[in-house]
Amino acid sequence: MFLTVTPNAAIDKTAVVQGFTVNQRHIVKHIHSQPGGKGINVARVLKAFGSPVFASGFVGGETGKLIKLGLEREGIRGDFGMVMGESRTCLAILDPQRGTVTELDEAGPEVRAQEVTKLTAIIQRYAIRSTPTVFAGSLPPGVPPDAYRKWIDIVQRAGGKAYLDARGAALVHGLEAHPYLVKPNQQEAEEVLGYHLDTETRISQAIEYFLRKSHIAVITLGERGAAIGSEGERWRVYAPAVKAVSTVGSGDAFLAGFIVGLTRGMPLKECARLATATGAANTQASSAGTIRLEQVDRLQSQIRVEPLRG
Repeated sequence: MFLTVTPNAAIDKTAVVQGFTVNQRHIVKHIHSQPGGKGINVARVLKAFGSPVFASGFVGGETGKLIKLGLEREGIRGDFGMVMGESRTCLAILDPQRGTVTELDEAGPEVRAQEVTKLTAIIQRYAIRSTPTVFAGSLPPGVPPDAYRKWIDIVQRAGGKAYLDARGAALVHGLEAHPYLVKPNQQEAEEVLGYHLDTETRISQAIEYFLRKSHIAVITLGERGAAIGSEGERWRVYAPAVKAVSTVGSGDAFLAGFIVGLTRGMPLKECARLATATGAANTQASSAGTIRLEQVDRLQSQIRVEPLRG
């Protein structure tokens, strides 16, 4: 069983608009609404693979009720900390004509200290059972920037494994607890490192940096694939050439696929292959965290994995 923690859970709306441009009136061809946030997307993909999973985080107001109801309808069990504020709504404008995605994300509700304490108690309850826990996404206003560090420490002191996918101060502080696995994307890694990952040498240096702070380090590179490192292993994985419908949530799908591979006892190289196929499969749907397992299986044969050089 897994626990995914999405502190800034949301209702994600994806509007399909042909030929989207600013300062123009557009007719929305189609709009899809579902519970979202990075950890929830991970939970959705874990469930698709058949892994038992609970989703947690902060929810509040009418939007919070919709998040919980939506997850129930999907068959994903929730154990959330309630807040007085209103959970956020995020809008992605998908333009199939231009192949662009424009994202408009609310900041999220203001969270009080006592509400942070309640979510911490939920995490502790699962940690007692050594539940592997995914911490993913931004921290809403009011949550201390070192919250991930404290929560990861709780999980790993109890014998569980913590997986971290965050950015900025939340990522920097989370790394202080030395999570089992860390997975920034290229932009998130560059923000921490202070240099661009524009060469294989710099990608290799980045992996070494994150490995000093985790057992497994993964950096996703969008269309360029990913880089993975663990004790004694360094791999560079190249993504298949697919025409993306939407890339939103592909990093979350990648992380879920990687975790599934680890849970199955697959070699790190094959975990990388499965993860990349899962992320690519996510690009074939307009809604985040949506994959078809037969598509994942087919895409794996198109993925190249080589030793990381540099």
